[in-house]
Amino acid sequence: MTFTDYLAKTRLIAIEEKGILDDLHQRIILNGSLDGIQNRAAERSLQIMIENLIGRCKKVLQHYDSPVIPLSGYDSAEILKNVGFFEEEDFNAMRRLFGFRSFNCESNYRKTRVHCIV
Repeated sequence: MTFTDYLAKTRLIAIEEKGILDDLHQRIILNGSLDGIQNRAAERSLQIMIENLIGRCKKVLQHYDSPVIPLSGYDSAEILKNVGFFEEEDFNAMRRLFGFRSFNCESNYRKTRVHCIV
């Protein structure tokens, strides 16, 4: 798969997951909350979007022959920020997402109140 194809494919994934999250957000507005299955769907969509972002960061570094490709998404995004690929505000938003991902992986994610995030 070419770099361009990879970016296009991961963009479609992000658009699809955003659509799911937008739908769930509307359900929260209408119903005040999500049921258990919807809550898990929101968590999974967020997880997919975060993993997608991490993969894209690493793929950009690989494509531009970075001498270092970190294991962590945070470190990959930080390198891209340092070379001007991301603005500070975007990087800070990514840090919060990566923090959510770490929290979600290390704790009982079913207790996460996803409607606060969506």
